[in-house]
Amino acid sequence: GPYSTHLSAVMCHADVVGASMNESFQARDGISPDLFNICSSVDGSADVRDVTTGADVAAGLRTANKTANTKTNKTTIPTYTGHYHKPHTVPGTRITYVGSPYQVSRAERGQQKALLVLDATLGWAGASLESLKSINENETQFGDPAVTDGEIKKSLIPLDIGPRHFSVTGELGVLPQDARAGDCVRWTLPLSSAIGLGGSVVKKTKKDDENAESPACAAIADAMKQGIEVEITYEQVARPARIPLAEELGPNGLYDAYCVAADLPREVAEFGKEILRDVAAGIAKRADADGTSVASLQMQNADGTQKHVSLHRVTVQGFGAFSNKTCYPLRNRGVCAVVGDNRNDRCSDSNGAGKTTLVMAPMWALTGKTDSRIDQGSQKSLTKTDVVSDGSAKAVVTVGGTVNGKAFEVTRIVSRTKVVSLTYQLDGFDKTLADSRLTQAAINLDLGASIIGRVAFHGQHTVGSLLDANDGALKSALGELVEAETWSLAKEVSKKKVSDARKKVNASLADLSAREAYVRRSSARLSSAIEMRDRWDVTETQREQALRRAVDEARGFCQSSAEKCADARAALIAVDHAWAVVEQTAVETAMSTERAMWEQQTVTSNEELTGESTSNGSNGGAPKQSEAYFAQRAAALELQAETLRVAGQTNRSAEAEARAVAAAAHAAVGAFQGVGGFSTPARSGVDDDSKCFDTAHETPSMGTCDRCLQPIDPLRHKDTAAKLVEDATAARQRHVGLLESLNSGDFAYNEVVQLLRENSEAARTFRESARQNSERTASAARNASLKLQQVKNQRVNAVVVASVVTRIDIFLDAVVFFRKTVEQNQPTQPQDCLPIDADGGASAVRNAETAVGDAERSLRVLQDATRLLDTSGNQSQNQNQNPHWMECTTLQSQVDAELCDLERKRAESATDTQNLTIYKRTDTVFGTKGIQSYLFEGALLELSERTGAYMESLTGGAITMELRLAGASDVSHKKKKSTSKKNVDEEVDDDELDDLSDQDDSQSDDCFVTAGAQSAEKIERVIHAHRPDGERVARSLRQLSGGERRRCALALALAHADLAMSRGGVTCDLLVLDEVLQHLDSEGIARVAAALRSLDKKTVLLTSQAESATVSLFDTVDRVWKLGGSAGVAIAETRGAAGGEEVEV
Repeated sequence: GPYSTHLSAVMCHADVVGASMNESFQARDGISPDLFNICSSVDGSADVRDVTTGADVAAGLRTANKTANTKTNKTTIPTYTGHYHKPHTVPGTRITYVGSPYQVSRAERGQQKALLVLDATLGWAGASLESLKSINENETQFGDPAVTDGEIKKSLIPLDIGPRHFSVTGELGVLPQDARAGDCVRWTLPLSSAIGLGGSVVKKTKKDDENAESPACAAIADAMKQGIEVEITYEQVARPARIPLAEELGPNGLYDAYCVAADLPREVAEFGKEILRDVAAGIAKRADADGTSVASLQMQNADGTQKHVSLHRVTVQGFGAFSNKTCYPLRNRGVCAVVGDNRNDRCSDSNGAGKTTLVMAPMWALTGKTDSRIDQGSQKSLTKTDVVSDGSAKAVVTVGGTVNGKAFEVTRIVSRTKVVSLTYQLDGFDKTLADSRLTQAAINLDLGASIIGRVAFHGQHTVGSLLDANDGALKSALGELVEAETWSLAKEVSKKKVSDARKKVNASLADLSAREAYVRRSSARLSSAIEMRDRWDVTETQREQALRRAVDEARGFCQSSAEKCADARAALIAVDHAWAVVEQTAVETAMSTERAMWEQQTVTSNEELTGESTSNGSNGGAPKQSEAYFAQRAAALELQAETLRVAGQTNRSAEAEARAVAAAAHAAVGAFQGVGGFSTPARSGVDDDSKCFDTAHETPSMGTCDRCLQPIDPLRHKDTAAKLVEDATAARQRHVGLLESLNSGDFAYNEVVQLLRENSEAARTFRESARQNSERTASAARNASLKLQQVKNQRVNAVVVASVVTRIDIFLDAVVFFRKTVEQNQPTQPQDCLPIDADGGASAVRNAETAVGDAERSLRVLQDATRLLDTSGNQSQNQNQNPHWMECTTLQSQVDAELCDLERKRAESATDTQNLTIYKRTDTVFGTKGIQSYLFEGALLELSERTGAYMESLTGGAITMELRLAGASDVSHKKKKSTSKKNVDEEVDDDELDDLSDQDDSQSDDCFVTAGAQSAEKIERVIHAHRPDGERVARSLRQLSGGERRRCALALALAHADLAMSRGGVTCDLLVLDEVLQHLDSEGIARVAAALRSLDKKTVLLTSQAESATVSLFDTVDRVWKLGGSAGVAIAETRGAAGGEEVEV
């Protein structure tokens, strides 16, 4: 919503949604108008004063808004903006576009420009000056009606400055009375008038009086004398334009006129307008970005005057063959032939000297491009590497001249890999920008360099490009002469929409086909489900009847089975009772024998545990032999033997020790006394075997001790010997005593071991006897047990019997309707013991099991049949139980839904197909064979007229060439031929093929096929050869000779150059033609020279071969020589003298 502020007004330069870009289009992108919905707090505003005047701004605001807003203290402040040239107020807002001060282009023709006067003291509201009252009294005659803000409308001062645009039609047209110098008038005349820009008659037909002057001639001359810029266009009288003044109608006007002329359906017309609105919005955005939305060929100076470019000189260094610096004059050279003189190469005398490089150098300096050369079948410009001379690091070319009297100079320097620099000076000011791209854009804008490069320089491979061009290329060249940018952009948009629509239609058709197949499958499934449902109902009825029969049969089976089960049950119980008696007897016998065995084992175990034995009466009170007795006696004997063994080991150790002691003592005595007595120790120096001495005759010295080496005392020796004998005797006596104790212990031990053996033998004998008794008792118990087991094995398993009986009882309980009969047949008490069958009653069990099995099966059959019968009855009452009923219902609803969706998809597909047809028709409309062909008519007629004039000059009327749009009837057969087989002269480009395919598609739609829909034309080059008798003979390009073809190509190139400069607002006094004299004879060269002299050019440069027969035809002949690896130029000083003096540069 609106918000309050102390601002008084907003000044801006912005795109506002809803603003009028021009008379036809409104901006759909940009800033929302709500952003400017600002309210100013009038009464509560601060004391704001203007910094320049000191006026009370707040007081002014209160005064200005007092009458406008009496109920509130807030009001929306005004917004003043630039950007769009049309003065207007955005509807529903206070946003006003001031507009341009003068008519910038023809599209603003008729707009009233004005100056808006604001008063800062009144809060930047409209001024209320006394001097404006007289002007504002009559508002209906003042200001553009699109300015709807009343306060602003009263503050406008009308402006009538700058050029204005007018249109005049026909030879009887009258120049507007208010036209003045500087205005632009587009004067459209019939082709027969052929009035040049100077107002003179350029060409007259044979029927016209040569002395008669066209009525429009004087008017045009008058206008040009007054300084009015007149742009003459021609309309073809013999073939009048289907849309008169198509170029002046603007995009919307031309489109509306085309819709009427082509009788387009309303849907196609509306869709085309939508595309044009999108294109206009895009153009407006781009125009704001680069400062202009007009193509380079339509650019003019801001003051409406044309650019007159005069090239004075060119300086080259390191460029092509010119390694050294060379300056070549370009001003006032007349028709100058440039020939070559190659002094380096042995294989040529003229070729390769560098003449083409020299004359094309100004083009390269201005545009950065050279003339196209043939490379692998295609035309390509020279690259940076190509233009730099061998041995040079860079190429430098400088061109100088004037534009509208202002001097300029452009210098381009490149290395083999990049642009080193591009400098540009105009009128003494350096206009070089940040990079070469921006500088080139400035050169194009100020000098029209891009136009000059195309129309003033014609290479030997490009001079015939227009003549050899296919339809698309020729229309593209014409598109540069008219404002076709909108239609090219519209073509791109429509082509994309056609592509998107075609994809959408294909996807829609594929989806529709898939859905139709799915509906067919679903319908087939539904039919199959319905058939199965009906079949199921019939089957269920038959099944119910069969079930009733099965229930009755099962009841009969159950009754007979119940009787058999009752008999089997009684027999089985009787057999089981008999076996029970036999088994009871066997059990009692087994129990008695087993009891005796256990008693015997219990007594034995008790004796073993207590170790007690009772007296046996048979042996008169002796101990009762038992296992415990023998074990106890053996334990006692083993204990006694162990004791004796330990004592024996002790005695044996003591005896061995005593024996060792005694032996040691005896050995000591023997060693001390010797054998039979003591010996005298050996003396020193005497052998040991010498004389011995007796103890009785001891000498005071008995020798020396062998250990301590001391003398031995005889007395002590004697006492020691006695002591040793005493000790030996005591040791012997102790040893003898111990030996006797050892022998007695060994004897006692042997006796105990013998008793232990005897006890073991007695125990073995006892155990054998006890084993035999135990085996006899166990055998009896075992036999009883085997008997019992045999009875049990022979007896029918009680569990089996109980199971069979239980099954019979369950069956009988289930068949309650037979219960009374069964109970009557069953015995009330068990029967007496009956003889058992040989098989032990197994046959009775088998019979009972068979009976009860049959009974159970019959019962299950009865139950199943009854359940199925009940279920069938319920299902017959409820149709939803049919398993196919739900499937049929689901499929039916699914098929209904799919059919409904299918119809919707068919409608959508039909709509998409209809839209595709509309899009394709619209795409054809925007193509070069649609509305653009209408747009090209004026330019094509003028080009044709100019071409005819040049053909007259170059051929003397022997050959004429006319460019015209062929009607649909003329090209329909050619289209079919060109799409099936390539034409020798022309090939169909991609855009043309798209148009043809789209036209073929559109022709398949009857609803959109109209006479206007087939209005796509092709530009024809109609060539006639005129015989001496006056008869005209049609010729094709293939039938022309090389010279004739060269003249036609030159005429078309010169006509296109003239038309391009005329329409582009750029003229150049230099014309360069490279090798245009090829294939021409002497007369042809003379005619070319004469035609070139008639051109409004100060310099025409032709590269040619040095031939004396033709050199004299030109004003000047310059010679480019090549010597020592570098080229130079020799300039003729005098005009018209081929052999005149030359100055080498």
